[in-house]
Amino acid sequence: MGTAIHGIMQKRVNDQWEDIPFNFGEDRHYQLFAVLAGVRNGYGCAGCLTGEAVVPIAEPRGLPEDFTMDYDVHPVANPDVLLPWQREEEGPFEKWIGDHSFSWLTGQEMLEGYEKLPVVTKYGVLPRQEYEQWDKVSEPESYSGGVCGPGVVLVNSVEAAERTPGWNYIRCSWQQGLKEELAYFFEEVRNLVQEHGEIRYVFGFDS
Repeated sequence: MGTAIHGIMQKRVNDQWEDIPFNFGEDRHYQLFAVLAGVRNGYGCAGCLTGEAVVPIAEPRGLPEDFTMDYDVHPVANPDVLLPWQREEEGPFEKWIGDHSFSWLTGQEMLEGYEKLPVVTKYGVLPRQEYEQWDKVSEPESYSGGVCGPGVVLVNSVEAAERTPGWNYIRCSWQQGLKEELAYFFEEVRNLVQEHGEIRYVFGFDS
């Protein structure tokens, strides 16, 4: 079963926190989840190995004590802070924050963590034809975490492939710079810090 992120960005105004729009579509990006909170850190659905685990910016901290919750949702005064598909034509407006691994990070923490992001090893499974056309260096255009079923002959290395003439899938690896991969998220954080000053991202996950 997949995992998704649900969150709200806020700015500090005196002693209060106010929700603000955040240009992030809450895409299912497990590498980002791993960096933010150690969620799906190196594995995907059904425990498939997807990459080298990373040290998260912070392990899940729970929701802030001053974060407003109404049962299991966060009340929202301005629907503009929600994604278009989350907005109803009439209020009240609210944002679900998921059901596990709740946490929050300040803008400063996120930007400092971004500067420390490493190059990691990633793993994926390719069909034989696509593997033979791949340059063996860059990230493949498409790949899966695992494959099974009738007729599947999966090998886990080039050496194993040499010993298995009938193989049709192979597990491979490549190097990936996380700063480049996750720039889209952290550049938006940087823009919000420049615009609003002190900000925080409050978030959780579902599975």
